[in-house]
Amino acid sequence: MEGLLPNPYPNIPATPRSTVSAAPRLKFLEYGDGYQQVARDGINALDREMTLVHEYLDSVVAGTLRAFLTANYGQVVTCPTVGDNITRNWLLREWSEQFDGNTSFQFQVKLIETH
Repeated sequence: MEGLLPNPYPNIPATPRSTVSAAPRLKFLEYGDGYQQVARDGINALDREMTLVHEYLDSVVAGTLRAFLTANYGQVVTCPTVGDNITRNWLLREWSEQFDGNTSFQFQVKLIETH
């Protein structure tokens, strides 16, 4: 559906174990004389991946997050980036959920930046 803005990620605090990794996308041009030239591959050549870790969630908050993840799986969402807190567009890639057997849930959510 064109023209629709991405859904914002729920305002559920992530733990300090959340991470962002970045890898530049590069082109390597090989010349016959052994010389090599390296250049960025496109204008948005920095690929970021973010893993949000949510711990100690009660069943109500876990249910809210689970419903959001299920409804938006494979779609673009907006979310502040861990570290610099800049809101970017992210593709909701995958998540895992763990119940501690008592009263709390833990989620790990993987997102890939989109341009």
